[in-house]
Amino acid sequence: KKYLAWVEDVSGDNVGTLYIKSLSDDFLSIKPIERVANSFEWHSDSLSLYYIKINDTGRRNQIKHTHINSMLDNEVVYEESDENYWVGINKSVDGKHIFIKSYTWSNYETYLLTRNITGKHKLKRLIGRETNSSHSINYIDGYFYIYSNHIGNEYALYKSKKLPEPALKWELVVDNEGAGSFTKIIFFKDHFALSKRINGLDKLIVINRKTNERHAIDFGEKTIGLSFYNIRQNQKGSVLRVALESNITPKSIFDYNFVTRKLTRVFTNLIAGYNRNNYVNKQLFVDSHDGVKVPVTVTYSKKFGFNKKNPLYLYVYGAYGEGITPEFPAFALSAIDRGFTYAIVHVRGGDELGSTWHEQGRLKNRKNTFKDFLSVAQYFVDEGLVESGNIFASGESAGGTTIGYAINERPDLFRSVASLVPFVDVLNSLMDSSMVLTSSDWDEYGNPTTQKDVYDYIKSYSPYDNIKKQHYPNIHVTSGLSDHAVGYWEPPKWVARIRDNQTNNSKTLIDFRDGGHVKSGKYESEYQFAKLITFLLINTK
Repeated sequence: KKYLAWVEDVSGDNVGTLYIKSLSDDFLSIKPIERVANSFEWHSDSLSLYYIKINDTGRRNQIKHTHINSMLDNEVVYEESDENYWVGINKSVDGKHIFIKSYTWSNYETYLLTRNITGKHKLKRLIGRETNSSHSINYIDGYFYIYSNHIGNEYALYKSKKLPEPALKWELVVDNEGAGSFTKIIFFKDHFALSKRINGLDKLIVINRKTNERHAIDFGEKTIGLSFYNIRQNQKGSVLRVALESNITPKSIFDYNFVTRKLTRVFTNLIAGYNRNNYVNKQLFVDSHDGVKVPVTVTYSKKFGFNKKNPLYLYVYGAYGEGITPEFPAFALSAIDRGFTYAIVHVRGGDELGSTWHEQGRLKNRKNTFKDFLSVAQYFVDEGLVESGNIFASGESAGGTTIGYAINERPDLFRSVASLVPFVDVLNSLMDSSMVLTSSDWDEYGNPTTQKDVYDYIKSYSPYDNIKKQHYPNIHVTSGLSDHAVGYWEPPKWVARIRDNQTNNSKTLIDFRDGGHVKSGKYESEYQFAKLITFLLINTK
């Protein structure tokens, strides 16, 4: 028999229900299992699987095993007791090895999970958390391949015949040379495919695993972002599939043959009436408050040009080591076509220039993120490319922290801002360990419950705690009622205090919606962005 397993999340809070059914009939093979994460792995026997259980506080703390002939939510094979750590699971390329990881934002521990013929499970620790490193492990042709930042906080790829083994004995396979960082490594039968991000732009490098010969794939343009999300690779073959976008190129899917080196476009998202030749896409580097150069990706219509008469729309994120790559601005295109200059500000806190770029926007360097953003906004004013007070801005989640800080410090620069599920009550949330992500977020922001200096630092930038009696720009905010990352009460609490303190008549609009963090429903994300853009457009001069 063949079986289908899936996880269904109906509320958008990243807590789902696991179902398994036979493809030969209409009956479920097991009783649905509640409160699971959206990732699982089949055992090689194809009759049982491992899944991640979520506890009552929302933490992914258990790996459990169930058999299709069992009607019970049964055996725990691994449980993480440290509330700062979450668990994950993945399978090796050959499908024969299952790895369990326990992790924070910056520290990982990995185990090899095996099961003998009697059904007894055994865990072997491969890399411990005392190494204070992030890593991922795979297994191919007798070697463990380890992608790790254990040396100098910069990632590289290593291999070892056996684990555990001291990291100093690992054999270097691919060094991370120069600026930037690897964002994805995909293993194939004879090759590696490595996506590398430099200054917020992606490039794809192919390495022959046997000869170590390497080359970069030429996609015909350089200011691009690459993605492998929701793409299933045939890792036993010789063809890689990748999605490409840029600020002027709609999403396209390419196949690349490692042997013939032929690149084939297999899909392009066609947009009626769109012509990429009508737009300009380029990258600038702007000095921040401390002299560090911040990459900025700029897009505008040739019809309107790039000048002081046009409104400027800035987009920002910058946290958790997650950068913003160039992507087709479907939600901002209507604004660009009406004369807006659109710019992505690649602030510190992301991964655009490697691990150090993240570290320079993390913990007690967090204010660099916000100052990078304000420095870029001021640069455009100083260069005569926009009038002060005619800047629009948006950011989601942690990007909302930057927006909140910016309008507290320099409200005069902005006409309107918008933010989806913004993390604006930073201090109070990080003081509440009962919230799902608080303990893991201490790794990114610091723990204000135990360190007075951390408390003071976070309080000095937390948007809610720094609202002032002053003019504020127009503000549009959304709040997700099932949001596990930003409490639904945060955005309205923030808006209420702004309304109490603003000294002008600017508009403040809050939009409550069902669902979780940013996404809920098939087209809900698009709908939310459409409302965001509409709010910005109706508040232009």
